[in-house]
Amino acid sequence: MMSEQPKIFPRNLTARLAYQAAGNPVSSRLEDEVGNCFPGLGIDIRNLDRRFFPGLVFNFAGREHRELDPEIPNLYGARLVSVEDECDADLHQSNPMAIALLAVFHSPQGRELRQGEWFIDTLEQAGKTIALYDRNSKGERIPMDGMAVWRIVRSLSPGHVGLTLMRRDLTEADGQHPTITLNGWRRQFVDPKTGTLNEVYQPGELVQSLCSPWQHDMRDCACMYWASNRPDIVFAEVPAKTEEELLESEDANLRLDWLRSDREATGRVFAPNSYRKLRQYQMDNHEINKRWTELNFALESREISETYTPPERDAQDPDETDQDLN
Repeated sequence: MMSEQPKIFPRNLTARLAYQAAGNPVSSRLEDEVGNCFPGLGIDIRNLDRRFFPGLVFNFAGREHRELDPEIPNLYGARLVSVEDECDADLHQSNPMAIALLAVFHSPQGRELRQGEWFIDTLEQAGKTIALYDRNSKGERIPMDGMAVWRIVRSLSPGHVGLTLMRRDLTEADGQHPTITLNGWRRQFVDPKTGTLNEVYQPGELVQSLCSPWQHDMRDCACMYWASNRPDIVFAEVPAKTEEELLESEDANLRLDWLRSDREATGRVFAPNSYRKLRQYQMDNHEINKRWTELNFALESREISETYTPPERDAQDPDETDQDLN
């Protein structure tokens, strides 16, 4: 007698939804995402690793965050954003590790984690401890950049993970920063049977940190990788001219900041060579929300405000016979 065949579980149920799931576009599904890692064309992969440890949510902060002063690296690393133990289904299981970790979150240590500025100090897996800081010539601890920390977190294997958190905004009487050590595991982002995304991720969470054209968050993107119709710098708009006239025109070859606040012809300023120099001339976040219709589209790297008229091009005079090619 033949034994019963095991049931086959399709691994791409997300792709077979009978309806459009709220929040995330089709391109954000894991099986449809372009695998270029950071920041991703459809999703920001870092948003998966923000929840790599059950019950905790982190942000990876460092040099790519321009709002942080580069002179204060104490803000660099994986910063604890929130403790979300009650809504994390992975913690509400019957296995001993989940029960023990949930108990810690309900203890005085868990309440302490909800106050102050906590950062991951060390990670432990398979008997190896990784310190997320360097030391300078004086022996002082220098936190790693957030992107370096993220790459280490990204490289963790499924299974047990030891996590030591340090509170950097508070120093104890003995001169040491308080620490808390937790034992948990590396979260699996998708169900091993169905292939669906872990339910801890909320609608829209995978795309929440991406730059959205025509919204103010595009002003704070550190990537400088925009498409041509939303560039960082553009050529000035000029009346339709031939290609030769454009090359000879001073105004036509002037590069401008696309987000400049002064939109008048007299307000044209050269695009500075650094973010800090650029900011004083740009629209601020709330100003973009009010004036976004003034931001021109760009074609062939040149702003256009009305109907696009391509420049005149030389007429083609193809050879009519084989003899003409000689």
